Amino acid sequence: MSNRIKNTRRNLLVGSISKIVFTVLPFLIRTVILWLLGVEYMGLGSLFTSILQVLNLAELGFSSAITFSMYKPIAQGDEETVCALMAYYKKIYRMVGTTIGTAGIVLLPFIRLLIYGTWPEDVNIYLLYVIYLFNTVSSYFLYAYKTALLTAVQRIDLVNGVQLLVFVLQYLLQFIILLFTKNYYLYLLVTPAFTVICNCITGFLADKHFPQFKPKGLLSGKMKLDIKRQVAGLMMGKLSDTSRNSFDSIVLSALFGLTVVAVYNNYYYIYHAVYGILLTITQALQASVGNSIALEDANKNYNDLRKFTFIFGWITGWCTTCMLCLYQQFMTIWAGEKLLLLNRDMVLFCVYFYAINMNNSRNLYFNGKGLWWAGKATFILEAISNMILNICLGIKLGVTGILTATIITIIIFNFISRTNILFEQYFKRKPSQFYCDHIRYAAATTGTAFLTYVLCERILIENVIFSLMIKAIICFFLPHLIFSFFYRNYNQYMIAVSFLKNVFRK
Repeated sequence: MSNRIKNTRRNLLVGSISKIVFTVLPFLIRTVILWLLGVEYMGLGSLFTSILQVLNLAELGFSSAITFSMYKPIAQGDEETVCALMAYYKKIYRMVGTTIGTAGIVLLPFIRLLIYGTWPEDVNIYLLYVIYLFNTVSSYFLYAYKTALLTAVQRIDLVNGVQLLVFVLQYLLQFIILLFTKNYYLYLLVTPAFTVICNCITGFLADKHFPQFKPKGLLSGKMKLDIKRQVAGLMMGKLSDTSRNSFDSIVLSALFGLTVVAVYNNYYYIYHAVYGILLTITQALQASVGNSIALEDANKNYNDLRKFTFIFGWITGWCTTCMLCLYQQFMTIWAGEKLLLLNRDMVLFCVYFYAINMNNSRNLYFNGKGLWWAGKATFILEAISNMILNICLGIKLGVTGILTATIITIIIFNFISRTNILFEQYFKRKPSQFYCDHIRYAAATTGTAFLTYVLCERILIENVIFSLMIKAIICFFLPHLIFSFFYRNYNQYMIAVSFLKNVFRK
């Protein structure tokens, strides 16, 4: 238990620093592109990233399946099995990289059809797409299996540390290139070069810290069969995630053009930046939860789930309140009034953020238990429903329809369906208490967000930057005061406080 807390604390510290840096620096780069090159360049980048996320479905979820398969042999000291898993993963990833590269080249002639209207005249969209494709494919041939090893042994801090160092240098170089040359091709070529460097350093550190683990040996037929089953479920899970994230941009590009994609992705970038910071908590906990599932009983892990859900509910509720109160004014300062979404779409982004983040505590145990095959039907239904609703509601309501479709499918197929599967397959109890917890947290967040928003709207200061700063100060303190009053007699509050003191004490 002490080792799990130590690893979680270390992973959380390095991961948090990395996420903050990886939020601020790409934001600065995105700002430079918007101000120096124009909104359509941002739209192109968002579109190509979304296309390659779809192609990444060829990975099928092998990384998660292999990482999950490593938890038990690592906990038991079975080095032979870990080495065999690494060898299997290495072989599979080379096949995946070849598949993605081939599929990407086949798609090349059809890129034009995914863009409604025009794009910058000085840009060759096919050449840009090939650069994005090479960056994606190269990762599969360079030590990806060693990243899975570091994750499974609860040393994701090493991965984050390398990425922090390498990509800070990358972003600084790209910033200089954009500022002094405005050459979009040169800016883009830096990315695959630093991706290769990052993977090589990660591979070196894995060998240095864990020299006993080498990609060698063969897996038993039973273990291969188990992995294939998990991969099948994970593939469907990736399909649902991709339909929720990447297809949004592709549908908007095909229906409305690059400018609408850029505006949507400006909001999505802020949403995803905050989401990424919160995801650091999940990533820091995942290996420890996997270890706990392997060694502890279901009742103990159920109590841990309720504890983590309360913590996630507090943090997610606070972030949702901040987004609601600060989103539009921040976007006005950053992108200008002409690139704002309607207030209703901004509110939907906040609902989207809350809905997806409140699944993260549950996902710790869903993934840690490896229930992807059991959830295959919900994954498929979520993907199909989201794509159909995206097109139907997107045509009729535009961005509002896209966001509404996403929220509906998250609640029905992600939150409800996957929670039911976890409780049925692992905890062996009804999830009614868990749902009551979520209703309590949603009610607290709604009330807190409403009260804070009303107060912030009464701040009438002409200087928009000073006004944003005052509202940010209110958002930083007031939600915590309201939550403290609301939860003061709630037992999960006391449990969570005791746990956090234990994690963060010196």
